[in-house]
Amino acid sequence: MTHRRPSLLRRLYRFRRDESGSMTVEACLILPVWLWVWIMCVQFFDAFRTHTVNLRATYTVADMISRETSSVGPKYIANMKSLFDYVSRATRPTTLRVTSVYYDSTKKAYRVNWSYAVGGTTTVQTDTSIAKEAARIPNLLEGETLVLVETHMDYDPTFNIGINDIDYDYFITTAPRFASQVSYSASS
Repeated sequence: MTHRRPSLLRRLYRFRRDESGSMTVEACLILPVWLWVWIMCVQFFDAFRTHTVNLRATYTVADMISRETSSVGPKYIANMKSLFDYVSRATRPTTLRVTSVYYDSTKKAYRVNWSYAVGGTTTVQTDTSIAKEAARIPNLLEGETLVLVETHMDYDPTFNIGINDIDYDYFITTAPRFASQVSYSASS
């Protein structure tokens, strides 16, 4: 037994110092790790790209509505949802809710002039529901209004690398640009 130990130790020593190798074996060892890292980078990039595109699309819709001087209505808001879907390259169902809000100084609360929702099971904003969002709404003066645009899209990752399903919800407030308020008409 003592005779084998030096031989075994010598072999281990030679194996440790040997610098020759097979590129095929090395490639087989590193390829799965490299592929996993590559897929992870693609998935994270897609999640952040989707977030950015949805946010920009929401700002675009809010800006367009804030520039309206004539009444908006169901057809107009449905077309804004179609625009949002196109700009955001939506592959999943989306929702759009547009609300005109003002501040009632006698009741010291935000009130809803009108609200309209398109897509999914989204309900319209009410005085009660807008009161829950008061912290997210900027301070308004008496007689001042704003347009609140809310969008929602579910994001389902293509690869299962640790990112769960994400709900992209955006809450954008914009002051009307060319009129004191954006009005609503059911016929528009």
